Amino acid sequence: AHHPEPIQLVAHFASHAAASFRIPILGVVSLPTQRTLWTVPGGPFAHKKSQENFERRVHMRTIKAFDADAEVVDRWVRYLEAHVLPGVGMHVMRWHRLPIGIGRLHCSLLWVGCILERRQTGRR
Repeated sequence: AHHPEPIQLVAHFASHAAASFRIPILGVVSLPTQRTLWTVPGGPFAHKKSQENFERRVHMRTIKAFDADAEVVDRWVRYLEAHVLPGVGMHVMRWHRLPIGIGRLHCSLLWVGCILERRQTGRR
């Protein structure tokens, strides 16, 4: 968001919504503000001294949710996307944990696939 007030409101709303869904969160953390500056000439070459300076600030917040069911987190994200304020963007990054031994399972599936391929082609 370009103004800090709406993003603070959305972050507060998201943290309370997570509490309602019983999703443990680490709280709202402020990220560094991105500041972009650019200068536009006021006219053609002869009027180079009449320049205008513009600035854009983008304020960001992060909320980390953990140890929750994937379906509950999906429902929480859909709820937030349905009730987001105009001018406030939202980016969701999900991390899914795989069970222990998943690498051994993939190796065995690849090995079986190689054996079947050799049998079909007649190679040993």
